[in-house]
Amino acid sequence: MARSIPPQSALRIGPSLPPLGTAIREVVPNAGPPIGMTRTGPYVDYSAEFKAKPGSGAAVGKFFGIADDAPTLAKRLNDDAEIPKAAQAIGGRDQRIATEFGLPMREDVQNMHRIIGDGGPGWHDRLRAAYARGEYLPAAAVTALGLDAATQSGELSRNK
Repeated sequence: MARSIPPQSALRIGPSLPPLGTAIREVVPNAGPPIGMTRTGPYVDYSAEFKAKPGSGAAVGKFFGIADDAPTLAKRLNDDAEIPKAAQAIGGRDQRIATEFGLPMREDVQNMHRIIGDGGPGWHDRLRAAYARGEYLPAAAVTALGLDAATQSGELSRNK
């Protein structure tokens, strides 16, 4: 005996929800029209690089390739005095947390904080030199550095 599948309308468990815009206006009547999402920076697909063997340098190398395609952005990031200060502050915070809770500190992360944080502007050049020497750098952190600044420069127009 064949079983029949009930129609979708029969599978509903409760009342249907109103459209999101309607629900928002019930709570905030002056919400205004919905605003569409806009990408504010370049999308860089690192999925293949993150699958590579840790320490291979694949993701960090891609980061520098993107920076090479945007020399004005790379210079602006390199000359920024706030990025090294932030790296020092984050490194100090991480060290305090690790000490307080008895957690290990990853050497690659400590190394990156030292490279970026020591010496003020010129951090991008120092990071590139460390990469060229084959130093182990945390790919996820390096790839996140500064690429959001492309929003202001408009320099990156293609995906890597």
